[in-house]
Amino acid sequence: MDIPKYFAFILALSCLATVHAQDQAEPSNECATALVQVDDKGILSTSAHCGLSSQDAKAIEDAFFQIRHDLKPSFDQMRSLLAANNIILGAVLDHINAGEVSLEGVLKTSQLFADKGNAESATDLMAEAAQWKGHYESLMESLRKVGDTVQSDTNVLQALQRLDLDQASRLLDELIAAQEGKGTASAGYYYLRAQIYLLQFQPQSAVPLLEKARQMQPDNKEFSFANAKALQEQNSQGSAESLYTSLLDQYRALAKDNPAVYLPSVAATLNNLGMLYSESKRTSEAEKAYREAVEIRRGQAKDKPADLALSLNNLANLYRENQRLDEAEKAYREALDIRRSLARDEPAVYQRSVAATLINLGNIYRGDKRHGEAEKAYREALDTTRSLARDNPNAFRPDMAATLSNLGNLYSETKRPAEAEKALSEARDLQRELARSDPATYEPSLAMTQHNLGNAYSDAKRIDEAEKAYREALDIRTALAKDNPATYQPQVAMTLNNMAVMYRDSQHYDDAEKAYREALAVQRELYRADPEANAASLKTMLSGTAALMEKMGRKEDRAKIEAERGSIR
Repeated sequence: MDIPKYFAFILALSCLATVHAQDQAEPSNECATALVQVDDKGILSTSAHCGLSSQDAKAIEDAFFQIRHDLKPSFDQMRSLLAANNIILGAVLDHINAGEVSLEGVLKTSQLFADKGNAESATDLMAEAAQWKGHYESLMESLRKVGDTVQSDTNVLQALQRLDLDQASRLLDELIAAQEGKGTASAGYYYLRAQIYLLQFQPQSAVPLLEKARQMQPDNKEFSFANAKALQEQNSQGSAESLYTSLLDQYRALAKDNPAVYLPSVAATLNNLGMLYSESKRTSEAEKAYREAVEIRRGQAKDKPADLALSLNNLANLYRENQRLDEAEKAYREALDIRRSLARDEPAVYQRSVAATLINLGNIYRGDKRHGEAEKAYREALDTTRSLARDNPNAFRPDMAATLSNLGNLYSETKRPAEAEKALSEARDLQRELARSDPATYEPSLAMTQHNLGNAYSDAKRIDEAEKAYREALDIRTALAKDNPATYQPQVAMTLNNMAVMYRDSQHYDDAEKAYREALAVQRELYRADPEANAASLKTMLSGTAALMEKMGRKEDRAKIEAERGSIR
């Protein structure tokens, strides 16, 4: 088989290990996660063998060394793809022996992951691969459900088992065309073809086929749920909601007589409906859906703990957004306990969720002035994201930067300037690096961190460094406000105001007056557009300006500003 060099390189990373000592690997239904190490010379090695023959492994090994010599790819970028590839291969080997796997199919799937990681630099490819594995396993399960016609077509089944998605697609396209010509098209074929599109990260191509399958078999709830989920992921919320609500009624009726089979489907539908309601700010409906999903999933927690953690986390997010912080904390804590347990067995899949839940809890503690608990949560989250970033930097550096930023802000609030500076500076350095390749995503976070770093320097009376940090934040926010004034003009005003306070307190009165005038110009405009939302900020800025006028001995100007402040309700 002629394997393209880039593909051979990828597979070499995931399967290359102890190949010289083996003549023939035993068939295996497991492909362990590769343990990747890069030495100080940049040489990468792995310690996983995925059941390939020594002949195939040796050929891949040779290709790997050649590609390493020719292309000199980044090993950091390949680590996450390596782990993702092993998850993919492990899923396939659950259904077939290593000698029967389509290496070309695995390699093409790896290419899809590589393209996704290249296009979306913060993509967690290991988590994506875990989701992909679940989808693939569901597809294999579906082959036993969609009808005798599909089950009897062993060629399609065998192609999917080998992960030869191109061959499976060609076979299904031929079957669909033949049946359409005779007017006997099978909904199952459309459904399976759509599922392959989803495995290939082409949801836009899957949706019309799922809709066709559902229309041909409107009583098939699996088709309807898949169609609703794909529509939801494509932001067709109204159509998705209509399907979900119809399905919910059907699943509830079936669950009365057979709860063991149908209650999981009730919970899954409720959870997805809760997401739809939450996104459209229908808070009471979202809460009701999430709470029922949680209660059902508690009864299934022994077999499906991850599902319970997901619904708990969704409910906690809803509570937090609506300032019901005690209830949010309780739900986050329960989700965290479950995710910690899951992460012990599958760290690549669940550690990120552990860190995210810890950050959410830390934010609640910090808002409640429970600084010790907040620091503990943030530091554990930082240890987790730092560890993950070592092996998967593209995916986890953003999480690490966000955690450092939260921790730095906590240190500022608790008057620990040295620790605040250290954490915020590290966050800033990470965000600068990220913003170089993806400014649209990371410049807002960089601006926020620089703003907060300016606050920390100002508190420490390091005026030159504070001014430099504020000015970088201001430059970024001013540029962003040109295209999105509603979001970024308030942030421009905030940075100008903090600069003015810094100048005033350090007796740079002329600079302070200039900054206050610019801040007030922006804030007055915001106030005119939305008085209720912007009155408090405008009054604060006017109070600060009045204090400056007092220090400068300009009593008439102070009186005018006080009068303006008094007129704001």
